[in-house]
Amino acid sequence: MDRPGTGGLIRGKDAWRSWWRDVFDRPPSLRYKEVKLTADEEQVFMEYMRLVMGEADLHVGEVLEIRNGLIVASRVHQGWIAAGHASGTRSFPTSLLPSGLKCRPLCAMAIEPAEIQQALRISKAIQAYLEQARIVNVDSTEIYPIVADLGLVERDTEKGHHFRLFLKRLVKENMLELIPQCKAFAKSGRKYEFVFNSAADRMPARKPKAEKDIVEQ
Repeated sequence: MDRPGTGGLIRGKDAWRSWWRDVFDRPPSLRYKEVKLTADEEQVFMEYMRLVMGEADLHVGEVLEIRNGLIVASRVHQGWIAAGHASGTRSFPTSLLPSGLKCRPLCAMAIEPAEIQQALRISKAIQAYLEQARIVNVDSTEIYPIVADLGLVERDTEKGHHFRLFLKRLVKENMLELIPQCKAFAKSGRKYEFVFNSAADRMPARKPKAEKDIVEQ
């Protein structure tokens, strides 16, 4: 990965301007083809193909975080879809990626846009709970009623069975980072232990209230 000091993060207008210039300067034939687009007031999910002459097509999923009508953060998930190999995944040569991006192999974007939106909403609910409770290393059975009460996951009698299945699906598709508060620890029998901690440093920054919006007590 180029610019390893960024840790895969690009911050600030100048850094983004430099990054996009590099994106188009490297392969002059670069173009993007839209596959699917879903959006609401808080997120936009874009699924598209990265097309460069002489290279394998790259399947990309990108989530934009929106605040007050402006893009404040972006998460990119990439996978290789090559002719004759759509049923599997292959590693993508990181030397061909734009500067600053990590390659995350996907299997034909098996996660649906609605599921990505669900994961993002779950992430926000979990972060709000962890910030309020100020606790660490929280088990999934404690997180489950929080997200279930908000209608973000299906209720069950096994303290979050459907919730854990959803998390396992994200793990399988290499997209658990959509919920950055969650870490998965593999156990025997293809099971996982899910532990949650605050990820405030990986969440979009909240815009401070304007002075006119602050009510004097």
